[in-house]
Amino acid sequence: MDLQRSEHGIGRCSTHGDNPAVGVCVSCGAFVCSVCKTVVHGRILCPKCLEEHVTKLKRDQAHGQRGFGIWSISLFAVGFVFLLVNIFAVPETASDTVFTLVGTGILAPSIIGLVLGILGLAQKTGSSRGMCIVGVTLNAALLVLFLFFIIVGLMIGI
Repeated sequence: MDLQRSEHGIGRCSTHGDNPAVGVCVSCGAFVCSVCKTVVHGRILCPKCLEEHVTKLKRDQAHGQRGFGIWSISLFAVGFVFLLVNIFAVPETASDTVFTLVGTGILAPSIIGLVLGILGLAQKTGSSRGMCIVGVTLNAALLVLFLFFIIVGLMIGI
């Protein structure tokens, strides 16, 4: 830490040695002048620590968006498995309870996955928007496919 002092004992800015210090960075302890001083949530940061803070915020936001996308796609997979079970494994003699459970197994993950994907897209930035778009698209398609099967089933009297 570069603690420059004038002949009068007043602190000098670590970046601009000719400027008197008006505060101290709470992160690294460097003296800052009125040119360098940035207040974030009531805390003084020097330019270097401010840049690190912004980089960390961007990284955390991108990670959160990636999490929404991963969950959205994962929930699509769960719903899709239930759809396949409904199509291929549930016998025609199955009770209404089985159809209700399988239908819920398709609808619940798809709706939640759709919402999570939309929440990820609502963050507006980040490198994982594509993953959120894929999650929203897959879950919306699964819901449409499920509704299609419901309508066809009603039309043919299943």
